[in-house]
Amino acid sequence: MAFSPDGRIVATGGHDGAVKLWDSATGLVKRSFDAHDGEIVSIEFSPDGKMIASVGWDKTVCIWETSTGIELATLRSKRDYGKDPVVKFSPDGGTLAVHRGYHVELWKVAMKESSVDSRRPELSYHLADVFIQPVCPYVGFWKTSLAFSPDGHTIVASAGTAVMFDITTSSLVWRFVPTGDKFRNDGINGLAFSPDGKSLTAATNNGVYLWEFQRGE
Repeated sequence: MAFSPDGRIVATGGHDGAVKLWDSATGLVKRSFDAHDGEIVSIEFSPDGKMIASVGWDKTVCIWETSTGIELATLRSKRDYGKDPVVKFSPDGGTLAVHRGYHVELWKVAMKESSVDSRRPELSYHLADVFIQPVCPYVGFWKTSLAFSPDGHTIVASAGTAVMFDITTSSLVWRFVPTGDKFRNDGINGLAFSPDGKSLTAATNNGVYLWEFQRGE
């Protein structure tokens, strides 16, 4: 489930593979369209609200036009998605991150000028397969998650463990591997940057952790 940036529309995806757009004020369905062959796992609005990205167990990521429900692009993968695939737009809407199991792919999203269809986004591979170190055997339940920094220059992804990397250079900036008795049966379930991008929080099974990167902590 995801809210549009203006809060007027709620997008949902379910086991039937359909994306439904709801009026948040009336609770009525404004639009419904078949999106995936099977369950939809993650759904996300672009920052301007004009596009919706969805990912399902059918190994496809689809981009839709919000106002019409027209499918603008489809990304297909032969890789097994693994646990809970996730999609996330960068703050400027120019990059789409796809978290596939222990891998993260970044796609550049640029609106292609075309006399036939000016709305169609042009997608090009920007960064291939950033590998996240598999979780240690003693790490318990966890969920995949993604978070862009507010300036869009870095992204952090978790699959039990967590990594942060620079988008422009594809270089690893930071890694967190929960080890020792303190993190036994623990795992990262959610990530979020502070509005200024200087702090990162992680929600785990046993609590919430905070890192302040300005101080190098």
